[in-house]
Amino acid sequence: MGISLAWSNTFENKKRFITAASGIAFAILLIFMQLGFLNAAGRNAAFIYHQLDGDIAIVSASYSSMINPGKINIYRIPQARNVAGVKSATGIYFKYNRWINRINQSRIQCLVLGIDPADITFKDSHLMGTVSRIAERDTVLVDQLTSDDYGPRAPGDTVKINKTELTMTGDFQLGSGILAKGLVIVNQPTFQRIHAGITDYHLGLIKVNPEATISEVVHDLKNKLPNDIAVYPLKSLIDREENYFVSVKPVGILFKIGVIVAFLIGFVILYQVLSTEITTRLSEFSTLKAIGLSHFYIYKVGLQQGLIFSFTGYLVAFILANGLYNWINELVHLPIFMDVQCASLVFGLTMLMCCFAVIPSLNKVRKADPAELFK
Repeated sequence: MGISLAWSNTFENKKRFITAASGIAFAILLIFMQLGFLNAAGRNAAFIYHQLDGDIAIVSASYSSMINPGKINIYRIPQARNVAGVKSATGIYFKYNRWINRINQSRIQCLVLGIDPADITFKDSHLMGTVSRIAERDTVLVDQLTSDDYGPRAPGDTVKINKTELTMTGDFQLGSGILAKGLVIVNQPTFQRIHAGITDYHLGLIKVNPEATISEVVHDLKNKLPNDIAVYPLKSLIDREENYFVSVKPVGILFKIGVIVAFLIGFVILYQVLSTEITTRLSEFSTLKAIGLSHFYIYKVGLQQGLIFSFTGYLVAFILANGLYNWINELVHLPIFMDVQCASLVFGLTMLMCCFAVIPSLNKVRKADPAELFK
């Protein structure tokens, strides 16, 4: 009887229900969007690491993030190759620099990745098929998703990074993250020419032999290499990078605050909806108390109405968020998408919001005096 009563109360006035559910859906959609941007910001901060095909990462002991990675002595890479269980080890450079637009001479920040084309593996098959095109000095691969601010560019063109002219020999499609408008890949001698004076690596990438375990090799690397480096499973470094960006950098903190604000907005909207609904039906609830139904039963009806509103709003917001995620992904290539963790977290926040809103809104029922109906 409780569920049918709650259902009847909720849907008796369909126009009011649609208006209320729309307001709740809007608040939940705000949570979805803020959480989606928060997760995307973390993924984007570590986008280079996501593309690397490796098991273990070596970084400087002073490493804080990709923005301030510190340096690894170049001898650490050959030393790592001699550790049992290591299949391969390669050094990688990365640094932000300035791309010169050849049309208007404007300078735009880009991320320059320096690799050994013969000793690197990426997860992207197309990129792996093009890295051989930068075997020669002063050649460069340019990301297709690089901003239009960089000006016209095509294979065979001469491009300029900082003061160095390079020949574009190919392209790829990865995206550059949120810290730069473009990504380029060069070989290591070319990187050293662009960034005069840099010889030490910024990252070491290790692949482990099939018969060895990642944890064992990490342990051996830590014990056998000098303490001027830090060793992580690549997955752990990715988690660390993403956590740093969303927990320390202002943009991550801003999105977290956005989630909290959206939750509070949803609470206020749901409370107003339930409070209005209960005030409208206060005489009916008082009658239920007069005929002997318990407070527990009446509270259960109120909670069920709150759950109906919340679940309906969640479904609408879930569908809209999926559409917006896909649209944003296609528009700006931001890695924002719906996953089980995001959907589950928002669902949990929605149910929590419902419980918080129901408790104060039912206070009127508790105080209602059935005797007032018969005066």
